[in-house]
Amino acid sequence: MRLRITSRGTNDCAISALAHITGVDYPAVVAYTARRFPRWTPKHGLRIRQIQDIAKALGTPLRNRRRELAAVRDGLIYDHCHIAILSAGQVIETDGNGRQCAVETWMKERKVLGVLVR
Repeated sequence: MRLRITSRGTNDCAISALAHITGVDYPAVVAYTARRFPRWTPKHGLRIRQIQDIAKALGTPLRNRRRELAAVRDGLIYDHCHIAILSAGQVIETDGNGRQCAVETWMKERKVLGVLVR
């Protein structure tokens, strides 16, 4: 899978992941996020509920799967401070280098809290 949207700054993994999963361009996701959460700035990350709210407003509702992680093959996978794209069992980072690894490898490196799925 080719990553369509990459990070443009620090702490914007959620914006990049949202742009990718919703198909909405990065500037539009930033603009909507700033309108919806006036105290948010691009330097700050987003909470999972905020990510779900933005995705729903952009036409792609996401459900949080905290259990059954092994069964999920596509979505947005997250830990306590980072979110990445999960596609066909591969985790794709949005930080510009496009690092890709097996979900098992990513789960060994991080304490995965859940996956947001369509």
